[in-house]
Amino acid sequence: MDFDPLALAVPVFLGMILLEIVIDTWGGRKVYSLQNALSNVACGILVQIGGVFLKVLEIGVYQYVFQYYAIFEIGRTWFSFFGLLILTDFCFYWYHRASHTVGFFWGAHVVHHQSEDYNLTVNLRQNIIHHAVDFPFYLPLAFLGFSTEQFIYTFAFISIYQFWLHTEYIGKLGILDHIFNTPSNHRVHHGRNPRYIDKNLSAFLVIWDKLFGTFQAEDEAVVYGITSPLKSGNPLWADWQYFGEMGRLFRQIPRWQDKWKVLYKPPGWRPAELGGSLAVPAVDVHTYQKYRLPSFAALNVYITFQFIFTMLIGSVSMAYTAYLSLSWQLINSALVIWAVVNCTTLFTQKKSIFYSEYSRLGVSVVVVMVQLWSLSHFEVYVSLLAVWGLGSLLAVFQLFKKVGF
Repeated sequence: MDFDPLALAVPVFLGMILLEIVIDTWGGRKVYSLQNALSNVACGILVQIGGVFLKVLEIGVYQYVFQYYAIFEIGRTWFSFFGLLILTDFCFYWYHRASHTVGFFWGAHVVHHQSEDYNLTVNLRQNIIHHAVDFPFYLPLAFLGFSTEQFIYTFAFISIYQFWLHTEYIGKLGILDHIFNTPSNHRVHHGRNPRYIDKNLSAFLVIWDKLFGTFQAEDEAVVYGITSPLKSGNPLWADWQYFGEMGRLFRQIPRWQDKWKVLYKPPGWRPAELGGSLAVPAVDVHTYQKYRLPSFAALNVYITFQFIFTMLIGSVSMAYTAYLSLSWQLINSALVIWAVVNCTTLFTQKKSIFYSEYSRLGVSVVVVMVQLWSLSHFEVYVSLLAVWGLGSLLAVFQLFKKVGF
């Protein structure tokens, strides 16, 4: 295939997010905060960057298995598409269940549950390596004889379907809640309430949860997030914090035969010497305080502008990927990561982050100018780039003074 079907859905996703923000602004439910939403989108950007390099692995392995080890050759019919849809959903259920019950898999999935707000941007919040972890669960479909192209389209459908589930603005849907995964069912899945932990793991059909004992109806107010809140908007920290915890636990466990259990035991597991497995703490929706950092309008405007500009530059860079060497692609990816990390951590108002932002702006201007020169577009864009760079530096300087440094 020459394109990613999911890419066609991105404008629709963005439009739905903007619509939900408008509704939320006028409706007063306040399911959005700038800090949390940017962190969610930043995690999604890291996934897109990682996808550029991991897609070859994911699709390549599936194609290899299909080409050399397929038992049957299943043609493309409406019946085979329906069958593949059911089987893909079944495979997703077991991948998702493993992601909640196996420590290593949870490390690659926990990012999706860290948000303490629940809105459409949460769908974008994934770990940069999560596709490298989930694709082995779908290889049985290649063995059965479903072609790579069939699988890509079906998996895209499953992924796109899950986008609309991440909203508080759609209530219960009656009989549909007992057949399909719906916003009500998925709100339960994102709850840290003890009765909601590890429930409703299906992607499309909730019947898998009913068959295997993991279904829970939404019957009490949901407190979103994880039992040990991240308390950071940094997408890199979000991706790797849990693996760091696993490493610390590995070092603390005295017996070698127990150390390796960190990888496959459920989250919260501890050996008896360390007190045993952690209990899920109770939580009160009325008293729970979400993680928020104090901010001010000028800082919010600057961060939002830089975030949007970074997304535009990143999109242009991806459009020119065919003309750039691997080295330049890696440099561009590093700059985008640097930008979204700065944007999500400037809310801390730490001096080190402001110095990092100064450095990023200077390096970015130089790198982009060099690339524009090599692509023969220097004369067209240099003035705009200079205005952005100088304006951004002056803005950071003013913010630096306002914060009191």
